Amino acid sequence: MTLRELLDSCRYKSVFNVIYKHYYKGKSYSNSELTEIDVCYYKVWGDIKELPPSDSDGLHLSLGKKNETEASFIDVLLYDEGKNETFALDFFPWSKLIDMNIKREASPELTNDEVLAHILWEITFWGYTESEIEKQKSITENSAKEASVELEDLFNS
Repeated sequence: MTLRELLDSCRYKSVFNVIYKHYYKGKSYSNSELTEIDVCYYKVWGDIKELPPSDSDGLHLSLGKKNETEASFIDVLLYDEGKNETFALDFFPWSKLIDMNIKREASPELTNDEVLAHILWEITFWGYTESEIEKQKSITENSAKEASVELEDLFNS
């Protein structure tokens, strides 16, 4: 199943309820903040559904359960089948994700709503629009370059 097919097979409110349960419930968000978050996810949902068809270039979305210390969580990654490698999903364009197949062998117990909730959470980590995410990507890249220059200066002095 692709991300597009998953979006078409799920109802928004059911998916947002999963996002709320896993990522917001029990935290100190006001009702108005939660409503704003809900509206943002609804807009993301619509924006993603409207994306044109895209080639996945041999990549898949991969979901797996990770256990670290006392907490477990669902990890969403890019999986390159040709290289048998996984990569972080940070800053990856939504337009390239929309028609990727979803590999979920490591987490077969998840419902479609849960799978989609975890994917939406992951792809909105840096923002609720592709332009917000692109801006954060630039900030992160610039910070990394500055840190690299500072380390180089430190070692060369």
